[in-house]
Parts: sequence; C-alpha cells; structure tokens
Amino acid sequence: MGYKLAYAAEVYDDLQENIDWFNQKQTGLGSRFLNAVKDTITLIKQNPHTLAVRYEDVRCSTVQAFPYL
Repeated sequence: MGYKLAYAAEVYDDLQENIDWFNQKQTGLGSRFLNAVKDTITLIKQNPHTLAVRYEDVRCSTVQAFPYL
C-alpha cells in the first residue's frame, strides 16, 4: 500500500527554480530532473520508512543522478 505525501507550498517554487537552473546548464536537463524527482516520489510513497532520518523526524531521499534531496 502506498502512502500519500503532503507538500509544503515552497516545494513547487523550489522545483521550478531547479528545473530552470538545470535547463540553463543543458537543454532538456530540467525535464530529466523533473522525471527523476517524480520517480523518487513514487519510491517514497511505496515505502517511506526505508529512508534515512536526516533532520529530527524528516526522512530524505536522494534524486538519482542529481545532487538533490
């Protein structure tokens, strides 16, 4: 069974800033980044308790191929 994630309002602005930044580095890289984020979110929803606790009760996961938590 998957879990439902709640997103802080800042998430969308942060993602867009990163997409824009990656696109400035290489055309299409922002789309690859967003797809990697979506894949990571899917994994988090499936089994969030396997992630390491990084900040008190906050669990983090790296985004594959990108320097992003």
